[in-house]
Amino acid sequence: METSRAYGALLLFVLVGLISAADRTDPSTTPEAEARISTPPPAPKSQPTPAGDDAGAGVSRNGAAPSASARNDSGSSNPGPAGSERRVFRVTAYCDIGITASGVPSGAGQCAAPADIPFGSRIYVPELDATFVVTDRTHKRFRHNTVDLFIPSKSRCLEFGRHYLECVILPPEQDYRYASPKLVQIVDQARRSARLPGS
Repeated sequence: METSRAYGALLLFVLVGLISAADRTDPSTTPEAEARISTPPPAPKSQPTPAGDDAGAGVSRNGAAPSASARNDSGSSNPGPAGSERRVFRVTAYCDIGITASGVPSGAGQCAAPADIPFGSRIYVPELDATFVVTDRTHKRFRHNTVDLFIPSKSRCLEFGRHYLECVILPPEQDYRYASPKLVQIVDQARRSARLPGS
């Protein structure tokens, strides 16, 4: 009895050591990576206007009004549609066939994403030149930094491996209920136009 407790304690000690070692080797958990991911670029400095002079409000240094394409809702100067967000994710692949967390069957053109990204969002991966619809959730142990792309075969998933890539998140037009017909329609469109990585 005492021997089994000792083995249990030793196993627990080893597992905790392995988990903490994995956290130290994961490049997305370093302070530099966190700063790179979460720190928005500095806002451009505008020239101060004299007190009481409203004529210069909304005008850049060269006298022209700032273009709408030079900024988005988050205030950054990243190119992309209004409301889009750029983040670096650990991108992996999965091949489980079944019903996703959003209530639609898994398939090509879909991905699993962290819970802070709503169902129906589109994730564009510029390096793969492919767009995926969020229909599933990644496990909480991935610390909100993993996007899991659906690829139908296990061998191609293993071949795809793991990459750290910048992704553009395009939010959905509305919130979707479980198995919403509109979400099913969006997923069907994504399946028809899906370009799988490595194909």
